[in-house]
Amino acid sequence: MKERFTEEQIIAALKRVESGTDVKTLCRELGVHMQTIYVWKKRCAGMEVSDARRMKALIAENQKLKRRVVADLRDERRRSVSRACRTVGITRDF
Repeated sequence: MKERFTEEQIIAALKRVESGTDVKTLCRELGVHMQTIYVWKKRCAGMEVSDARRMKALIAENQKLKRRVVADLRDERRRSVSRACRTVGITRDF
């Protein structure tokens, strides 16, 4: 899924909401649903741009590590891919 907005744009939008801009007005300007603003708020509330970038990098690194663990489990124990994924707690679509 391609994101339409960068971390900078999301955080700038959240700062506008915090400064008193009406959420409906902001949604119209950005062309997003009101629920999107609340999802952004839940994910990025109180963050600076550098924090959001770091979080995104950590999530990507975590996914890579989980894939490596799945591969190791599969090789060591001769398990199926789906069973190894269940052990780690990720989906097979990696």
